[in-house]
Amino acid sequence: MKLTPMIWMDLQENSVGDILKPKIVADTYATIKIEHITIPREKTYDEAKEEVTLAYSIQAKKEALFILAESHLKDFNQSTAIISDFVQIEKNINMKPLNSQESVAFLQKLFTSTQEKGIISVMDKIIVYNILEQKIIPMDNNQSLAIKETVDTLKNNIFERNLIDTLDKKYPTEAYVNGL
Repeated sequence: MKLTPMIWMDLQENSVGDILKPKIVADTYATIKIEHITIPREKTYDEAKEEVTLAYSIQAKKEALFILAESHLKDFNQSTAIISDFVQIEKNINMKPLNSQESVAFLQKLFTSTQEKGIISVMDKIIVYNILEQKIIPMDNNQSLAIKETVDTLKNNIFERNLIDTLDKKYPTEAYVNGL
């Protein structure tokens, strides 16, 4: 539950042991009793060092993993790679080294990517991929009609945009304002 700024102001005006009258908090009424007040303070060096060390080690591991992934991408060896069958975003396929949740996240990023090979980060893992082959699977009429309509709309929009750009280059538009 989130307290409103008005409730926070009431809390600051009262002291330990005080009970505030019922207030509306997230569509319900809440009675608040002040049990303890912790005064803000600066963290000690040791407290901050533990948090920063943990955050730094996590960040350093991610950077090292990404550098390793980039080197694998440059020297992509198909014989050592894990090759999967054709994948579909509609089917929940659990890829070998990933769990089901990671597989779904990877496929979503893969199908929105426009690169033939690249690197995709999923949770705490980085996947180097290379698309070897693609195929279009047969669809039912509803899906093929929807795809055809989408492609036609996209082509029409691209054509119109290119036509307007060409006309704009050939015949520049000038704006005139009355009185100036």
